[in-house]
Amino acid sequence: MEPVHLQLTREEVECGPRVLCQNAVSETFPLHTHDFYEFFLITCGKAIHSINDSQQLLTEGSLVFIRPDDVHCYKAINYFDFQILSVGFPYDEIAPLLAYLGLPKSLIDKPELPVHFKFTGIQYEYLKETMLQISGLFPGSQCRPLLRALMGTVFYPLIDANMECINNNLQTIPNWLFELDQKMSDRANYIAGLPRLLELCNYSRSHVMRSFQIYFKMTPTEYINTKRMEYACELILENQYSIAEICYMSGFGNLSYFYSVFNKLYRCTPKDFFRKYAAHI
Repeated sequence: MEPVHLQLTREEVECGPRVLCQNAVSETFPLHTHDFYEFFLITCGKAIHSINDSQQLLTEGSLVFIRPDDVHCYKAINYFDFQILSVGFPYDEIAPLLAYLGLPKSLIDKPELPVHFKFTGIQYEYLKETMLQISGLFPGSQCRPLLRALMGTVFYPLIDANMECINNNLQTIPNWLFELDQKMSDRANYIAGLPRLLELCNYSRSHVMRSFQIYFKMTPTEYINTKRMEYACELILENQYSIAEICYMSGFGNLSYFYSVFNKLYRCTPKDFFRKYAAHI
């Protein structure tokens, strides 16, 4: 797919950067580049960041600096989704900003993959709340000074930072695991379960389990169950089968286990799920 080339609007250039709030992967742009620098913050959920032919997991608190030539997009993982706040800066504004903070522009431009930090605690809450505030003010004269005040927090981890350490903290999802994820989106494969998952890759069970924990932050069984439950929910809302039938159709061999997993993921029973969502379809 040829990447789309995004540009800042005249309003963003004249009034100052806009904080764009997108509430789902489906709301984000397809594969694209920019004519500007960007940073984005994940405020809830998780998704895969496809960046420069690599795949990385984004979770709450992830803040990533994107350069104009980076080619990227976002992809959903299982039934998970995310909220993302992003800010674009004109090309000629980033160098003076970094110079004011005493940082060389190479810190941003040199790494093969964009610099990525994980914010937590008070810093994360401040970033999120300030960015949400700015998103509600655009366009307006307050946007630019508020963003300038925010920049110290955003770029602070770069000051005296060990870039090798920073880049190592964000693991790139191995190609074999990303390809496995694509294969496991096939209904026949996730219904077949863990034996099929292990059959589709040429790695030991222990290596596969360790990789899922490292890169997807869940076990292979949890990963498969989320896919099965997404299908089970579709069947529940169709209202054509009993819960026992749906249990077996979605790959679960035990009804009590099906109820247990369902409650863990959705905090309700299948019957309550139908009552809550059937009216919206």
